[in-house]
Amino acid sequence: MENYAGLFDDETEETEDYLELSKNSYSVVKFDKERYLIDLNKDLDLLVALREKAEILHTAEDIKFKKLLAVINEHQDKKILIFSQYTDSTSYLMKQFEKEKLGGKVIAEIS
Repeated sequence: MENYAGLFDDETEETEDYLELSKNSYSVVKFDKERYLIDLNKDLDLLVALREKAEILHTAEDIKFKKLLAVINEHQDKKILIFSQYTDSTSYLMKQFEKEKLGGKVIAEIS
């Protein structure tokens, strides 16, 4: 049995409830396998939905980059200056420019 003395500065009813709960947290007798599997499936559904939304966002970024790349290619004979409020955006663009072999045309990234 673990000793929880001094774990919390103030002894409150909430602390006592926590300590009582933590003593019984891993009781095999109280483990509800069916409820655990239901919760696990709900978590999996949420993670799948989050992944799908992240893929949509990533696709949207790629669409924006492709449009920017088209503008750059249309004006190859001109200098182009790109401003961004966020350094993450400029870092992303620099990586994408390198992938598209535009790294030599990009002179500087200023944060």
